[in-house]
Amino acid sequence: MTELKTSTDWKHLVSTLKSDVMVSVTAPLEIHDRIMIGYAASPEESYCADMTVNEFVSTGRSLYVHMNAPRAFHGLKRIWEFMDRKGSRTAEDPDNYIDIHKIIDTKLMAFLLDPESAKEAFLGDKRIQEGLTLAHVAHRYLRKSMAEHLDFTDERVYDFLTAWIVGTYFYPIFKHYPYVHFTGPRATGKSQCLHFLECLCHNAKTSGSMSLAVQFRLIEALQPTILFDEMENLGKTQHTELHRMLKYGFEKHGGKVWRMEASETKQEINSWNVYCPRAFASIEGTEEVLASRSVQIIMERSYKDAIKTKTISMDDQQWQDLRDELFLVAMTEAANIKNTYDNLVKPEQISFSGRDWDIFQGILTVGTVVGDKGVMKRLVSFGVDTHKEKVDRDHDNSPDVIILRFLSEKVQKPGWYELGSLNDELTAMASSQGLDLQGAMTKDRLKWRIASLKVYEKGKKRRANKDGQKVTEYWLEPDNIRKILDNHLN
Repeated sequence: MTELKTSTDWKHLVSTLKSDVMVSVTAPLEIHDRIMIGYAASPEESYCADMTVNEFVSTGRSLYVHMNAPRAFHGLKRIWEFMDRKGSRTAEDPDNYIDIHKIIDTKLMAFLLDPESAKEAFLGDKRIQEGLTLAHVAHRYLRKSMAEHLDFTDERVYDFLTAWIVGTYFYPIFKHYPYVHFTGPRATGKSQCLHFLECLCHNAKTSGSMSLAVQFRLIEALQPTILFDEMENLGKTQHTELHRMLKYGFEKHGGKVWRMEASETKQEINSWNVYCPRAFASIEGTEEVLASRSVQIIMERSYKDAIKTKTISMDDQQWQDLRDELFLVAMTEAANIKNTYDNLVKPEQISFSGRDWDIFQGILTVGTVVGDKGVMKRLVSFGVDTHKEKVDRDHDNSPDVIILRFLSEKVQKPGWYELGSLNDELTAMASSQGLDLQGAMTKDRLKWRIASLKVYEKGKKRRANKDGQKVTEYWLEPDNIRKILDNHLN
């Protein structure tokens, strides 16, 4: 049993709350004119803060506002009720108000005070309590519950999504974490998948009409999982702030959002981290940059009536119970996950590297710690097949491949080819065949793509056409174009 230390210096509680680790806090106990609050930052250090009512009133708001890391609460509703009575919580500032109607007590404080409570227990030869392990939560409960609510034709998707959900509790350990993209026709269960993730992922939030400013502040405060439904604009290359954020939000040390904000006396530059797990649902696919950061799951109509008619209620107690278990596992297995991730050896079946390996490494880390060889085998084969499908999609949809295929058909013999004519014919071909060039193809854009692909050998030249206008021409050779195309496809 962890020794409980009493601290009469309430400033120690404040400094602990400002740390970057998870802090567990109990409901306040009022004894005459004194307030006592239990709190812990690790199984080895548990404290009881003893303070006056006035000190609590000045400290109370910092328990819940501008948090640096997730917090576990024991008696949260009673905490808020107590703060209401003391006048230290108001709804005047919407940004500082937290809706707690769906939050109930957790078992986390009990674990922090006594880590032995999560271990396997026997009475004689009879096991009266199973050990709380990652395998126990992920394999026996989470995956089983998923199969009762979601229908996938590929059984391996259950293992992948189970590992992905568990990984949302550990993702700060990983350098990269993949997005998940559910895509398919209407009424195939895409939104149902997001509802399921919302019930179980770490601090899951549905984006809805959430502004970009709210999103990056939410990420900094809660390390959430953000879910995006009906994202039908993902298939086109865009330059909105949201799309720019998504392009580096899968990487721990990627870009940040920077803002100039006014303080009481001056303008200050602030930055926010935007790295967090995200999942999308849409009928259409995603453009190539976002697709390279995602694992795509193609949905099909279910033939199981029990699943088609089943609804997922966020208020169902089973989700809270599972989240409690996942929080406990996050604290018991974090060191093991970190060590496994740092020393993970790429399975010999996996030949891909670079970003594709980076985003899958965290998933395989969870699979390794689960310790089930069958689960690991399915995760590896799913990763291999997912990568192959992604490469095939890139071959069909990449603007560079579309350009090279067009040139391989257009250029049948060496010679000079005019940029404007190439651009007009490429645009017409893409339109007639329904190909997505991911943005308007202009002469300037085609010029830069041709230069990047290095398809011309003897350079380019400028000359006047019959109307006296200056045009750009490239010397193109079919053998060189086919060589570059083959390199992109293999």
